[in-house]
Amino acid sequence: MRLLEQPGETLFWERAFCAILQTDEPSRVSRMPWTSEDAERHTHKATTRALQELWARVANETLERTGDEARAIREANAVVARRAQD
Repeated sequence: MRLLEQPGETLFWERAFCAILQTDEPSRVSRMPWTSEDAERHTHKATTRALQELWARVANETLERTGDEARAIREANAVVARRAQD
């Protein structure tokens, strides 16, 4: 089994997945939203239930707005870090 992707292979699989879901836009492919339990895996600063729920809300809203999972995680981490300092 090959673990590394060749150039352009990601785009191929994204298009194939979109074809299965009958959509033209990869950004419109539904992704599973994060839950508050996922916050523990992404940041150690979400120490309370309220911060974990905040993390999930920010991550999901950012993912919906931008379609970029990495950006969603970074923004959620930043918001929780600022709130944890208060």
